[in-house]
Amino acid sequence: MAEEYLKQEQKPESERRAEPEDKREEETKDDKDTTPPPPQPAKIAGIQWADAVPSQKWMNFYTKVLSRFAGGAGLKLTVQVEVSPADGISRRAIDETRNALRELGLEEKITEV
Repeated sequence: MAEEYLKQEQKPESERRAEPEDKREEETKDDKDTTPPPPQPAKIAGIQWADAVPSQKWMNFYTKVLSRFAGGAGLKLTVQVEVSPADGISRRAIDETRNALRELGLEEKITEV
């Protein structure tokens, strides 16, 4: 084996490298011709999700989940809010809530339970 290496080393450099490079180029060309293109990622029509999100995570929910869809068309967000503190809600707080909804251009109808 050492003798073969020495014989190869004694050849001019152009002869030593020509044969392996040519073979590599042929193999590469053959690989390119027979390799199918990678499949395109599948797309689906849409997604839905429903669950309770604690108030401490609302901003994180928007940032990590909704923001990727907020820039384009097709995002619909439906919110259901229940507020039932043990000591009740004052009329003033209800009126302020209605005003805030109105300022945002949202339906201001609040159902008392």
